[in-house]
Amino acid sequence: MVAASGLRAWAIFGSVAFLPPTILTLRGGFDLVTANILVSGMLIAGGVAGQVVGGALSDSYGRKEYTILGGLVAAIPPFVVFLTTGGIVSLVALMIFGFILWSTFAVTVAWRTR
Repeated sequence: MVAASGLRAWAIFGSVAFLPPTILTLRGGFDLVTANILVSGMLIAGGVAGQVVGGALSDSYGRKEYTILGGLVAAIPPFVVFLTTGGIVSLVALMIFGFILWSTFAVTVAWRTR
């Protein structure tokens, strides 16, 4: 359980630190300011909407199952789509990735406090 929480944190903070200067600027052709705005959109999608939806799903399906299996595994396909495509499809995949990945955050915090 600690490993799953650590992997989630690694994925979240790694994506925030790695995406703007490298993938979005070098491969995507965005300037650094635009890349950071796009990553801010990813964080808003996950930090606001994702956590609300993640909390509701964890209440329905169980915190451990959703946190470990649902969130971490479901975040992989949109991240692969982000890495392998370009244009608007890539940006939509980035927002979906942020939504799914950050949806596990509030669940993990509530899980640790029990």
